[in-house]
Amino acid sequence: MDDLGSYRALTADEIVLGLSAIGQAVVRHATPQKGIRATLAPDGVRIEGYRGIHKAQTMLIPFRDLKRKPAHLLAQEIATLAARL
Repeated sequence: MDDLGSYRALTADEIVLGLSAIGQAVVRHATPQKGIRATLAPDGVRIEGYRGIHKAQTMLIPFRDLKRKPAHLLAQEIATLAARL
């Protein structure tokens, strides 16, 4: 668990790069049969996968991961979710 006293706020660049990677991955893996949606939640970015109209998978990418994980790893997590749909 993180020591909240040592937690550094995300910079604008970290937020934009992380959200850009997530958005590109969502667009790349969404199909009419497999919908993927990214929404901002209070604790991170929530990725929801749908098969048809039914929610099939949900995952949360915490905001701290936007700082810690490179963009290709964020995109890989979304690709993994899309493969499970």
